[in-house]
Amino acid sequence: PQRAFLFGLVIFLLGFASLFQPGAEKGKSFLSRELPAGLMFAVLSLVHLHSFIAMGVLLIGMLSVSEKDQSILGSRKKVLTFGVSVAAAALPALMFLLLRHNEHPFLWELWSPGWAQNQDAHLEKANEMNPIWFWVYNTGLFLPLCILGVTLHLRQAKPFPQKIRAVLASGAFLFLIAILFKIQPSFYDNLKVFTYAFLLLAPALGLALEWIHQRFMPLALALLCIQCASATRDCISFAEGFQSAVFFSPSEVDLAREFKKIRKSQSDLVLITPKHNHWVPCLSASPIVMGYPGWLWSWGISYGEMEKKIAQVLLGGPDAVQVIDSLKVKYIIIERGEKILNQPVQENFLNTHFERILERDNWIIYSATSRLKSPS
Repeated sequence: PQRAFLFGLVIFLLGFASLFQPGAEKGKSFLSRELPAGLMFAVLSLVHLHSFIAMGVLLIGMLSVSEKDQSILGSRKKVLTFGVSVAAAALPALMFLLLRHNEHPFLWELWSPGWAQNQDAHLEKANEMNPIWFWVYNTGLFLPLCILGVTLHLRQAKPFPQKIRAVLASGAFLFLIAILFKIQPSFYDNLKVFTYAFLLLAPALGLALEWIHQRFMPLALALLCIQCASATRDCISFAEGFQSAVFFSPSEVDLAREFKKIRKSQSDLVLITPKHNHWVPCLSASPIVMGYPGWLWSWGISYGEMEKKIAQVLLGGPDAVQVIDSLKVKYIIIERGEKILNQPVQENFLNTHFERILERDNWIIYSATSRLKSPS
């Protein structure tokens, strides 16, 4: 599921190319231009929601810059037919996916102004930064150069071509969406929306570099190199082995092997803090109480109540033991320093109620069926 973004990006780019290829002037018909883009847009509702949002915003942008009775897609009647067709194909499937298991589809606070600088993100360093410096620090000169490019073009009193206006307006709107709303339970997932925003804002950056290039070419080249420097450095570091993305540590691989030996049955239910790369479901094939929230949300599965039950146990709530019994959990596995609902797991509570059957590095495995006498 994490790699769905790559698939969604490909479909988005294909739809983008279909919409912006030369149309009527080359005799392109509705079937060869608008219909393929509409079908791709509809498919995105099931393939990747962030890409679906980006394509939808792009279509709205294309309509918002219509001139007189014509838009980029042709006559307004054709646009209306196109839009209704897309909605009819995409929205029922999307609503079914979000609502089939979920009476309350939004289990988190949608309004989250500031993105990573919002208090709900719990990033102290980001909260301490000035907002302007935060974006320069994270995106370099991209946004300042985009603003410069638009400003310089407007000062020349030259109207933007209709298609460029649509693209830039869509990019700016996507940026506002990503900075004001939390699209998924984790604020980090908004990076996918930011990716599309920067992709559509890139023409403004090109205008700025072109203007600078015409006056002092070395400066334009230097700015381009500076903007690409961090990504270039990362690529070099990966190639040389200086950086690596560790999905599972060797210790976790060994721990999974050992856990499979000591568990009574492969079907025994395990309670963990939900993570996308947790070794229990991935390496031991043991069923867990609840999986990663980002995936559950993507499939329209309501997980709020189960998340609260897990927190009851790991935070040492008054009904923790009753929750364990009702869920029929056999094992509890935690890593020291873990958090659930932004609160640290209460290791002391687990130590006084459940027997530790295995401990390795920072990991502790408890038997949920072997109860200890609670201290008086």
